[in-house]
Amino acid sequence: MQASLAWLIFFGHRGALSPTFVSFTILMVSVLGFDPPQRLRLQRTLIAGLIYLASCMAIALGMAEGLTTVSAGVAVMAYELAGFLTFFIAIRFGLTRRLDDPALTLPQVLHGLGAIVLAYLLIPAGRNLTLPLLSLALTFALLSKLTPRQTTYCGLAAAAMLVVAFMASYLGRPDTADVAQEAINLIMAALTLPVFSSVARQVKEWREKLDEQKVQLHKLIGDLRELAARDELTGLVNRRAMNTAVLEELMRFKRHQRPFCLAILDIDNFKRINDQFGHHAGDAVLLALAKHLTQHFAMPDHVARWGGEEFVILLPECALDDAIRMLDAMRAQFIHVIGGDGEPACGVTFSTGVTQACPGDLLTHILERADVALYQAKRRGKNQVVSA
Repeated sequence: MQASLAWLIFFGHRGALSPTFVSFTILMVSVLGFDPPQRLRLQRTLIAGLIYLASCMAIALGMAEGLTTVSAGVAVMAYELAGFLTFFIAIRFGLTRRLDDPALTLPQVLHGLGAIVLAYLLIPAGRNLTLPLLSLALTFALLSKLTPRQTTYCGLAAAAMLVVAFMASYLGRPDTADVAQEAINLIMAALTLPVFSSVARQVKEWREKLDEQKVQLHKLIGDLRELAARDELTGLVNRRAMNTAVLEELMRFKRHQRPFCLAILDIDNFKRINDQFGHHAGDAVLLALAKHLTQHFAMPDHVARWGGEEFVILLPECALDDAIRMLDAMRAQFIHVIGGDGEPACGVTFSTGVTQACPGDLLTHILERADVALYQAKRRGKNQVVSA
């Protein structure tokens, strides 16, 4: 972020950017800082600040029209602006970083409710707006990161503050206003705010459940994609996943010219194994070879079951001579014996065709050359590695 700001200033001095744009950006960075989470918290606090500013303008207009006294209006405005500045400074200078809620969401909501109740107490002309404003503040609480329980507490706190304000305003001076009407308004608020808060709590619980279900759904989709990309028997990646891996390696090869090879392996005489010993024996051979191949590579996902008794190996950043030596050593180390009581032993081997990527290659070109090499290995007697 700091590097981006330096480039912004540089281009601004060169005249590539508008001076007004550069000045505004520098001002915003100075106000909000560089840390992205902190910037987001401060932006939300600034939104509350704009609401307080609009409230102060409305109070100032009321003072000019004689709807409230100067002392009452100044007291409410001072309360609003002092609270806003306190929250903003505490967040901006990192005083809240170690708290569970660095944004001070609950204190800010309670401060907003307190400002509305204070205005109810000191500015009688605006009392008809008290209940809608409290409901609006609780709506912001609903949309914030407050827990459902905290949202309920906010509604109860709003109702309690309103009761205290009513008692302070009227019980000592019953003849100064229509106590009955205010009592009705108070009862409506006392009934409405807890209900509204309870509904808000339920909505937040539903939203949290939806968020949890969304996370579970994304995990399920990821698991399904993983299953769709793997062979059921061996657990190796399948043809589709290997095609994607080879295409990605081809793109890297075209950008950086780093060599890579592709090998196709085929179990020798696999049909005879199935016919003589049964398909369970064939499956055992496939599993044994899959285990043998993955043990020789740091990246197991570079080994795929291509289909039937065929396997494909991707060898990134590997020249052809090195690939041949590696594959031949791996071939010589593999010996799987099928047999048991009363069954003849059968040594299992495999043949391999390997090729190196060339400039201008497509996926089909590489696969065709490796397949031709595999065919030659079969024709030359099997159990060997042939390159093309």
